[in-house]
Amino acid sequence: MKKTMLLVFTSILLFSGSAVSAKTIHSFSEQTTIYDYIVSESYSKNGAKVAVIGSSVARGKGASHPMFSWFRLLEKEVRERHLPHKKKLSFHNFAKSGYTLNMLLKDGTVEKLVKSEPDLVMIETGVVNSYQYHQSIKETEQAIEKTVDKIKKATPDTKILFLSPNPTTVLYNGKIDNKRNHSYQDYLKATEQYIKENEWPYIDIYRPMAKRMADSSIDLQDTLADGVHPNNIGYYIWFQVMNEYFNQPIPW
Repeated sequence: MKKTMLLVFTSILLFSGSAVSAKTIHSFSEQTTIYDYIVSESYSKNGAKVAVIGSSVARGKGASHPMFSWFRLLEKEVRERHLPHKKKLSFHNFAKSGYTLNMLLKDGTVEKLVKSEPDLVMIETGVVNSYQYHQSIKETEQAIEKTVDKIKKATPDTKILFLSPNPTTVLYNGKIDNKRNHSYQDYLKATEQYIKENEWPYIDIYRPMAKRMADSSIDLQDTLADGVHPNNIGYYIWFQVMNEYFNQPIPW
């Protein structure tokens, strides 16, 4: 259920040569977007901090340059369209290629994320690797819960968004099962259901990307660098999905 939030920030006004501090109360209504939230945080003492954690598709593998990854395209959108006045804003990428959330928990990457004290964290579920390493769906769900617990215990005010990975050709349409007799789509469906049951915000990247490709008559293989990781075209479509979601009302 969406809640109305109040954000108080102090701005310094120059008037007749003297500094006057003024407090302005901003009410976040049900129409406040995620972009609005980031902008409001940019006025705080430490500015707005946005982070992502997950696997190689959160890292941007497959793009010809990091600037063409969905994460950097999203940062560019925030900086150029929503924060033209150079307010404090930082984007941090804690994703690692070939890693599951369990691995990111074990190697201390989640701890590093927590120490950065982000205002908004996007957690890409990394189920491509959960599938390929034959991790059980239960273990995958437990890793999701542990990641949320660590973030919330350390920084309770941090907002969390989960997102799925993208469509692939190598793991397409559930035709290839792993040693646990699960398809890539089994992991996608199970984790989506688990996250929604816990009432954590979830962005389905997979289906909206597939729909955008179909609507534009773009072949899936033309959006991928190697059958799994998006290329520049694929990441731009991913960004379009994110951009649409970030223009919607805040989900918390």
